[in-house]
Amino acid sequence: MGGEYGLLKSDSYPEIDEKTGLPVLDLSYYNDYHAAYYKRSGVVQTVGSIQPDFLGSINTTLRYKNWSLSASLDMRFGGMVAIYGSHYGTSWGYLKESLKYTDAAHGGLTFTSIWDGKQYDDGYIPNAIMPGGTTINTPNGNYTIAEGGELYADLVERGIVDPQHGSTWTYFTNDWGTATVWKNNDWFHELNYIALREVSLSYRMPSKFAQKIGASGINLSVTGRNLGYLLNSLPNHFNPESLRGTQAGQFMIRSVSPYTASYTFTINATF
Repeated sequence: MGGEYGLLKSDSYPEIDEKTGLPVLDLSYYNDYHAAYYKRSGVVQTVGSIQPDFLGSINTTLRYKNWSLSASLDMRFGGMVAIYGSHYGTSWGYLKESLKYTDAAHGGLTFTSIWDGKQYDDGYIPNAIMPGGTTINTPNGNYTIAEGGELYADLVERGIVDPQHGSTWTYFTNDWGTATVWKNNDWFHELNYIALREVSLSYRMPSKFAQKIGASGINLSVTGRNLGYLLNSLPNHFNPESLRGTQAGQFMIRSVSPYTASYTFTINATF
């Protein structure tokens, strides 16, 4: 009530520590993963809008002698979408984005685990804070986070916790029960695209050739439609125009819909 049409509300925005401005972490000891993930605020708040800031098209034609080249672009800037394929595909390791931090080649940190003394190269240290009063299970017993909270990086440096394993971090930050909603993470994104909608090359044959078949003019053209995107802000190259349904309030990309290019060759003769 009283807000613009298309505002998106959620209680799953990350809880932010007032003192540091950093997101707060929560822990899961499920199957001894010692997994950390961003804690949900639990407070319903506006997280974005479905409304684009700009929608438009550009059409242009260049002509030289008997040749003409035409191009058409469609574009959108702004408005948020939720990409479920990216959400779960990243969580379960089906997408290239899932490789982040899984080894040194993909940005993982090398560390020696406090639990088994083995060396790993899939470490990730979130720039976040553990809230005060949280009890952490360590090889040497329980440790309670000091009042006011402690940086996760400081806990790693002091040997109280390991860096997060890359695949564990990716899974829990995208899992249905633990994922948070904030701008431009693995599944909640601002939608910006520039679509190369159509390119057409035409040639008007000289009249002497047309007259041989009794025509006053012959035009030949080759046209390609939906050729791709010059800009696509969505992760993993998801189709930015695959919003589900035709409702005005739609913001969910629930399927993995490819875009389909088509090519035509046309002969137009005028008699």
